[in-house]
Amino acid sequence: MGRYSDTPVSSGLAAGASEFVKLAGPVGILALHGGGIEPGTETIARFVARKTGASLYIYAGRLPRGNLRLHHPSPYHDSELTAALRRFLDHVQLAISIHGHGRAEETVFLGGLNHPLAARLAEVARGALPRYGWISDPVAIPLGLRGRHPRNVVNLPPDRGVQIELPRSLREIRTDAEGRAPEPTGDALAFAQVLSQLVEEATATCGKRS
Repeated sequence: MGRYSDTPVSSGLAAGASEFVKLAGPVGILALHGGGIEPGTETIARFVARKTGASLYIYAGRLPRGNLRLHHPSPYHDSELTAALRRFLDHVQLAISIHGHGRAEETVFLGGLNHPLAARLAEVARGALPRYGWISDPVAIPLGLRGRHPRNVVNLPPDRGVQIELPRSLREIRTDAEGRAPEPTGDALAFAQVLSQLVEEATATCGKRS
């Protein structure tokens, strides 16, 4: 998956894994299963961060194959946070974590403990991409996709966050030119633009409180 040239910024990463952090705005975008672990999630995260000036954290699998073995669950013990991830979490006010699910239905699950932001994202996205299901009610989200554990990385910033679980059809990417980084395409691009709108709204709100 990888025309990205990031190198590990922390010691102790598994072979084939890389980590990237950029501290910028008060909203933080995460792709905790980037690269070949959950394909497309990193590309969307980078697009949104670049468009909005959000902070960005990527943990990615860069192996030619078998990247799923590098998958870490989102709930962490404090001792498992890398120095880069700690810096990211100390910097941001709220987080949006982009994941991919492998379920058959074309449904997006919006979990995490910042329920108002999840509901707002569902409202806006439903208008832009009505053929998908947009579920923000925690009770209606499958148990393993709810992202409501208090140690889930997305819930560690002061304003908590939203965990987005995308179907494959919303994670499509294109790599047109040799040497160019991948970009979201089709419905994935439309979703990335919707998410960018929400990040800009949230950034403005954070700015008013600071």
